[in-house]
Amino acid sequence: MFRSKKFSLLMALVFAFTVIMPVGAAFAADYDRLGAATSVDDDGTFSLNDVKAVFSAGELSKDDVMILRLPSGFEFRNADGSVMDNGDWASDSVSGDVYAYGAYDDGNYIATLITSGDEGFSAGDLSVEVLDDNEIKVKVENTPSLTDDSTMFIGLNNIYVDDGFDGDIELVMDAPSGSGFDDGKVIVGRVSGGEVDIEVTDDNTFNDHDSVTFRLSEDRAGAFDVDSESVKIILPDGFEWQSVDNVKSIFGTEIFDQTDIDITSDREEMVIDVGAKSVDAASLEIEATIEVVDETDAELGDIIAKVKGESDISVKELVVGKYGEFGVEVSVEDPETVYAGKTGQEIADITIDESIEGSLVDGRTITLTLPNNAIWGALPDVVEDGVELDLTSFPGKDGQVVKYTITNDDESAAELTFEDMEVLLSPDAEEGDLVVEISGSAGIDEEVVVAEVVKPVTVEATVAPNIVIGRSAQDIAEVTITEADAGILNEDKDLILDLPKDIEWDDYDVEVVEGDLEIGDIDDDDNTLIIEIEDDSNDASTIKITGTVVAYRTVPEGAVNAKVKGDALDEVNDLDELESQYSASNNYGTGDYYLIDGANGDEEVIKYDEDGLFEDNTTIAKVQVATVGTPAPEDTMLTTSIQLGENGSYISDGRIMVQLRDAATALGVSEQNLFWDNATKTATFLKGERAVQITVGEAQVVMNGTPLPTDKGAEVKDGRTYVSLRAAGVAFGATADWDNTTKTATLTVK
Repeated sequence: MFRSKKFSLLMALVFAFTVIMPVGAAFAADYDRLGAATSVDDDGTFSLNDVKAVFSAGELSKDDVMILRLPSGFEFRNADGSVMDNGDWASDSVSGDVYAYGAYDDGNYIATLITSGDEGFSAGDLSVEVLDDNEIKVKVENTPSLTDDSTMFIGLNNIYVDDGFDGDIELVMDAPSGSGFDDGKVIVGRVSGGEVDIEVTDDNTFNDHDSVTFRLSEDRAGAFDVDSESVKIILPDGFEWQSVDNVKSIFGTEIFDQTDIDITSDREEMVIDVGAKSVDAASLEIEATIEVVDETDAELGDIIAKVKGESDISVKELVVGKYGEFGVEVSVEDPETVYAGKTGQEIADITIDESIEGSLVDGRTITLTLPNNAIWGALPDVVEDGVELDLTSFPGKDGQVVKYTITNDDESAAELTFEDMEVLLSPDAEEGDLVVEISGSAGIDEEVVVAEVVKPVTVEATVAPNIVIGRSAQDIAEVTITEADAGILNEDKDLILDLPKDIEWDDYDVEVVEGDLEIGDIDDDDNTLIIEIEDDSNDASTIKITGTVVAYRTVPEGAVNAKVKGDALDEVNDLDELESQYSASNNYGTGDYYLIDGANGDEEVIKYDEDGLFEDNTTIAKVQVATVGTPAPEDTMLTTSIQLGENGSYISDGRIMVQLRDAATALGVSEQNLFWDNATKTATFLKGERAVQITVGEAQVVMNGTPLPTDKGAEVKDGRTYVSLRAAGVAFGATADWDNTTKTATLTVK
């Protein structure tokens, strides 16, 4: 007979787990405290936290036992103060699904629940035996009928806390081995000497008077000391309590009727007298008014009150407000995106909030200052909300600083917002935050980010090739120009790609490779490539430019950068755009100033002429398109001397004959440019734009297909080909000389 291997393995695992983990251990009771740990005093009877225990079906069985133990010196007590005995823990059915052992209504108890139908704990399923004043034994008398989880509650409502005890109060659950109950510990309270916590829930910034709201809370009942000065709050010099405006109880209402508590203020001191101890931990909220009585003593900044009294108080100092001559807060909306070289660009709104009424003093000023690469384009002439700001001048007359003057005859705090402000940015403005500095005699000194500056186009190039001076038709890097947004390149305007002086465009190709931008005429003017924008884009577009250049000998070595310019991008130097921005006429005189929108009629502050607003800064971006390397060589002389007999040279018909390789070296022809055709017995020399051929037996040389007669060509001797040195040099413009004394031939090639 065969046994299943799977069945054998399963039985082995069941046996192993039975040995390792007894059946009862699979179920562990879960003990939890209900609520945050209660703070109590010592030497008294108090209500502690209840404990909840959850048991799984089948976890408890007959004769299971659990010991509940409080710290030594504690007592389970009845409502009348007597110590509980066995009779006090007798079973008592409270309702159809709850059975309680002990004083369920007003004392200590063990309560069990029926989970569903008739299942669960029943009367008499448990018994409670007193082992000591602080210790009881809970025993299962009958196995409960449980098919689902069931809950037990341990109520601790009349517990005597031993005199001198301090710290956490633990309820210990001890169960013998094999019991369905589990061991455990739960913190059901803690003994504290009693502390009063104080916190400010509402404070204000002011320069005259204002209110403060603070809350005083006991961490346990009776934490307020019953004394004529339970709590005392003392203001610093220069401040006094003007009045106590409102008092209300947050919780623990028993002590807070008018007979139990008295709050008085006398100049800088507020005294809180408590006439009775609270039954439950209590919390009190006080609203009071603070007044500045002496500005010479009152220090600017946080108003720090000292906290004293007979109660044990959580803090010694308390910030109850903030005092300042000026209470102004500056905020800004999310920064806008603005583009270098563009006009009329809105920045984020700036709000000046008068947190203290009267902080914006009548007649004082507020100035808004832009960085050097920006100029105001449009500004509100009046900003008002009870307080009025009037645009009065532009200090420096450079368009970067604007001044507003305050008119304030309103008693309420104002919120002033600068809206619809515009700026113009220099073409070379660096990318990053655009910061406005806010200052002036009103006492504000803030910097706010109102925009993010970005370039209107991204310019990229492939790897920059090397070029040399003195040559034409040299490739430069491929350049792409991509709009940062649709419509960046203005229609009917020109995009310019400028090369350095003495590098001129030779040939070029321009095409739109992405987007719907339309380009018109393309022309060059020496080093300037001009691309007409015929129609602006609805989708951000990319232009690709390829080309060759001429580099003159005056070009220095190093990087060759192409600059991106033109009124298609550079609006701030375009007179048409400036005329629209500043309502200027076409009479651009040398000393003329023009009006910023929003300024008064006589406040002409922007100065420019026919060269534009940022005439020294016209480049939007630049990119490297080439590198100038070693200059092309000047005409040089190559001179070679060959002595008769050297390397087999000899005289034939009055001409010195040399081997082909020696002739090529003397003529400056590299070895790879020397070819031999054995079928036709023809040698070919290649150099520059010349191809020269010499054939054995023919008294001529052929240059680029044209025969040139000579008196001696080439011949074969001892299996090697020799050529007349003079004949080979004829086609390359060389001259040959013979020194009969030294028997030496000299060939000079330019």
